[in-house]
Amino acid sequence: MNRVVIYCQEDSNIQKKIEELKVFINKKDLELVNGFVDSLDESERLIDLSIGIEANKADIILLYSIENIKNEFNLQFLKGISKAEKVRIYDYLNDTDII
Repeated sequence: MNRVVIYCQEDSNIQKKIEELKVFINKKDLELVNGFVDSLDESERLIDLSIGIEANKADIILLYSIENIKNEFNLQFLKGISKAEKVRIYDYLNDTDII
């Protein structure tokens, strides 16, 4: 069973998006191990995400949508975490792997 962490940036529909991701995780028989939400233009939770991936032995970073990540720094940081920790980044809305 793959272990998943969710990462999102806050917006007006964040609760709805997180609920959709939880349904997806259950449907795909994945294990949710943690979730992280950053405020817009913030990056604090990315550090926690990096630590959480290692601590929880996560396999996948699940994004609602790559378009949800408005900050280019955050996007590049996510890709760096993915490569360093050897985890996939999956875009739920577009049904595709980012890395």
